[in-house]
Amino acid sequence: MGQRFGRPSPSRMRRSALSREKLLFLVAAGLAFSIMLTFAIVLKIKKNSEKDEAATIVSVQDNVGTVRLLAPERPVRSGTKLSDVRFLEMYWPISQVPAGAIRDYSELKDVYARAELPAGIPLQKKHLTTKQPTSSLEPSPGNRAVTINIDAETAIEFHVVAGTHVDVVLTYHNAQRELTSNVIVQNARVLSLGGDTSTAEDRNEKLFKSSYRQPKSKTVTLDVSPQDALKITTSRQLGKLSLIMRSTGDVKTLPKTEVSQTEIDGTAQNTTAAPVKRNCNRGRLRTPKGEFIIECDGKLTPVQK
Repeated sequence: MGQRFGRPSPSRMRRSALSREKLLFLVAAGLAFSIMLTFAIVLKIKKNSEKDEAATIVSVQDNVGTVRLLAPERPVRSGTKLSDVRFLEMYWPISQVPAGAIRDYSELKDVYARAELPAGIPLQKKHLTTKQPTSSLEPSPGNRAVTINIDAETAIEFHVVAGTHVDVVLTYHNAQRELTSNVIVQNARVLSLGGDTSTAEDRNEKLFKSSYRQPKSKTVTLDVSPQDALKITTSRQLGKLSLIMRSTGDVKTLPKTEVSQTEIDGTAQNTTAAPVKRNCNRGRLRTPKGEFIIECDGKLTPVQK
């Protein structure tokens, strides 16, 4: 029988259903794509925001943050190998980091403590040395070590610490009985002061930490040639030895090494002039041969009548 009036055919209904399904699929796909796109945009914005925030944090830390420094856990003796020392990791304000502060353990390889190090104080490069300090300094090859007695006056208030250079002066009476000062040794290196081998830098560090103590033994040991060592040994018996301190790097030889009392007060003795006869006698002597005056030198001078 034919199709009833007003009702679509089955084939047309199937095509219409397929069109609706296709449309719904396209709408769903578009919606999914939109959601994914929106999510990607939001994620990108979030990442950029996190980067900006991290950059801001880093910038703030660079100005008001802290850095890691290394400090001895316990006091360290001078000469200690620092790779054997336990250190604390201290977080120090970046604006107050000491100059030359040590930040990494790799900087402590094959180095020693130049001086005594207190606990809890950040380590600095000036505290390090690649040479292991010794308890005593050795004289230069071919030289000798000789010791002389000193006091605050003869040792420039004990500023002649190890490493400084000095001239040795002998003050004595010469053959004419004039008081004379003579430089007998020039540019001698100080090995120790009262047995203390601390250098000027070491002493300044100790003074800063209030741990420096004046040497008890009032002696100084010098690095000199064998001939100069003999001069000093002989001069000990002739008069008073004192030191003149040289500036760093001054190795010049003095052209004039002696000054006598004559050059200071002008009391020169004229050895070529005739001796002045002094009016001096010890009394008179009467003998059968006459009367004599006894001079101070024992000579008899006849009394003129």
